[in-house]
Amino acid sequence: MSGLNEALAFLDVDPTDVAKLGVFPSKSASESYDGSILPESSSGFPPGYKVVSFYVDAAALLNRAFVLRRDGWRSSLEAYQRMLMPSKVEAIRKTLKSKARVFVNNIIVTLPSDVHPELPDGKTVDIKKLTNTEPVKIRLPLRANSIGVIDGQHRLYSYYETKDDDPNIAKLRHEQNLLVTGVIYPSNISVSEAERFEATLFLSINANQTNAPTPLRQEIEVFLNPFSSTAIGRQVMHQLSRTGPLTGQVETYFFDKAKLKTSSIVSFGLGPLIKLGGDDSLFKMFEHPEKGRIASGQSEEGLQAYVKFATTKINIFLSAVRANIDDTRWTPNPAVKNRLLSVTYVNSFLITLRLLIQGNHSIEFEKLSDQLKGIGEFRFKNYHSSQYARMAERIYERHFKPKV
Repeated sequence: MSGLNEALAFLDVDPTDVAKLGVFPSKSASESYDGSILPESSSGFPPGYKVVSFYVDAAALLNRAFVLRRDGWRSSLEAYQRMLMPSKVEAIRKTLKSKARVFVNNIIVTLPSDVHPELPDGKTVDIKKLTNTEPVKIRLPLRANSIGVIDGQHRLYSYYETKDDDPNIAKLRHEQNLLVTGVIYPSNISVSEAERFEATLFLSINANQTNAPTPLRQEIEVFLNPFSSTAIGRQVMHQLSRTGPLTGQVETYFFDKAKLKTSSIVSFGLGPLIKLGGDDSLFKMFEHPEKGRIASGQSEEGLQAYVKFATTKINIFLSAVRANIDDTRWTPNPAVKNRLLSVTYVNSFLITLRLLIQGNHSIEFEKLSDQLKGIGEFRFKNYHSSQYARMAERIYERHFKPKV
């Protein structure tokens, strides 16, 4: 039952069009909660951002909450949080039942821009005139998927509701209040600005905890430093998983099995290949009026054009490789003998492409396909794990290096 709003969002169904117990929810209803608001000088956030704290029952928060989870359905490029860990949720839930005591550390969220903190006299707070922390009323719209959870998703979802609901948890869900710190965005903030702000906040919260895994750091890099090699590589990898010979072969969701894991490919294969400079980068071949501004990190439009260009050229090379091997080998499934889609082999193909760029070779399918004849007989098994460069040099010498 706690996943109902998420399911409706996935189906693009407005929750207010769905009746519960025969009653349709109001589109304009809201509920008010006591809280406090910080002046801008005390929050340290950019002008126009409001920081509030308040207590709210778990049921009310669950009805409004959503989480941008990496590997989730919303978009792997927009998300940075991990999927819920059932074992962690159940451990917290067990503690709730046995102790019947709320967790006192706060949950960090973003609130929609139409949340207007009100002073006790009913007037909306003018954040620019605020000099001290003030008590306020936080009026939360009764709107599903309106509160984004940045930190504390496991604590919140431990109160989840099921069809055959646990009576003890059901009681706690409505009785226990969670301490929430919410950031209200300015009304004119763009989606990309909001995502970058959330990623920065998430990273700062978790900086002193267990080191974030490589895939998570790479996804956050897309927000915080989109012109870095890692961020560009992550975007290109996302496109490669959707178009070309790697379609359906790359791990996209947490439940994908026997598919290519991408973090090492981004770090060791793609990153050096798409960097914004050097004589062995695809950027060397890229022609665009905004090229100079891309290199200086100033053109988002040019960056997206470069991502598209790099994806196309890599797909051409990989297609030429695939055209010269048996189809059954083009799989990441480790159960298939002599498979050619492993992190080691894909990284080697990408390094080979770098060598071709460095040598000013043509990156056209017909010529590459002809030069790669016999690649299926290459002794791939002679190379292991981090031997990407050595394998690439051997492929280059055998298939592309001019004969003297």
